[in-house]
Amino acid sequence: MNSTFQEYATGQAFVLTLTKNQIDSLRLVVEHGTANLNDVSGRGLLRRGLIEPVSIEKKWGDKSLVSWTHRPTLAGRFLYQLLSEAGFVDRQNAMKDFGALVAEIESVTITEQAKP
Repeated sequence: MNSTFQEYATGQAFVLTLTKNQIDSLRLVVEHGTANLNDVSGRGLLRRGLIEPVSIEKKWGDKSLVSWTHRPTLAGRFLYQLLSEAGFVDRQNAMKDFGALVAEIESVTITEQAKP
């Protein structure tokens, strides 16, 4: 469960408003898997629970560097599909993600059903 999205959606009335820049940023994250979004659009998506930060560790010999990037949450991927239906993002790209999205949902459902 995405507690950030849940808190945003149930905090008051459920209204989800995105600017065109936020839609472009969400599209970038979904289509590329990850993206570094440290701008106003990225912070807005993060605050709404549509993307989440992830750390990436890169190693060079005995040294390592940790950097941060963002990936879409399940809610962000659902919204991406809805944006496709509305004509905001390319439908062909959305359909590529749809199969993976369905598989992920089915695996989460099966795992949750298996819990005692």
